Amino acid sequence: MTKQLPTGFRMTVTYADGTTSTGTATEAHTRASLTRAVSLGLRVEATRRGGVIITRDLPDGRTHTVTYLLPAPIHLSETVRRDLGLIALRGGRMKDGRIITGLFAIPPAAAARLARAGLVAVQAGQVSVSLAGRLALHAVAHTTGTRQPRGYVRPADVGLAHLSAGLNKPGGRAGKIHDRTSSAWCSCRAWSAPFAEDRADAGRRARGHREEATAAMIRALNGDTPAAEGGESR
Repeated sequence: MTKQLPTGFRMTVTYADGTTSTGTATEAHTRASLTRAVSLGLRVEATRRGGVIITRDLPDGRTHTVTYLLPAPIHLSETVRRDLGLIALRGGRMKDGRIITGLFAIPPAAAARLARAGLVAVQAGQVSVSLAGRLALHAVAHTTGTRQPRGYVRPADVGLAHLSAGLNKPGGRAGKIHDRTSSAWCSCRAWSAPFAEDRADAGRRARGHREEATAAMIRALNGDTPAAEGGESR
């Protein structure tokens, strides 16, 4: 396999007035940008496409965002996630087109696909997971979801048997109250928001968790603190 050049990102800046500009960025530039964003307390969120979104909230309620994405879409199959996880854990080296990681060997075709996708970098025969690969793995590990509100329910069904509901309601709503509460969870299993005001609130809490987890990952990459995969339930 030929030497893999540093991963490049496509950068899109979206200004507060809605206008955009585009360009390219090296992995080193992207990592420096992320490090600075985290140090300034800006919002950062990894994406499954091996990219990241940096958001600055402005005093007037508008936002300024910088998005870094790989030039081509990627698909993190279970096999790709396993291979990247092994390389991240044990490191890797090239041998006859294969990536050797511990006692495991990634076949030449799969190794070439990882390199072409920008998910790994090869320098002097040594293989490492690229920044894009780490961001994509992180995003998959922090897949969040929210619960559809129950809608009209009988008070006793939601632990509110002491409440009384009007019986003169049309559409099958007699004796029922409207429950708009929701909840959110993450595939990391270390975070949840069991009591959200509504589904929009649950979505905001889930996004906040993803952003906090991404910031923790960036700090860990820089050796600042261990990556916090979850956080307290809210």
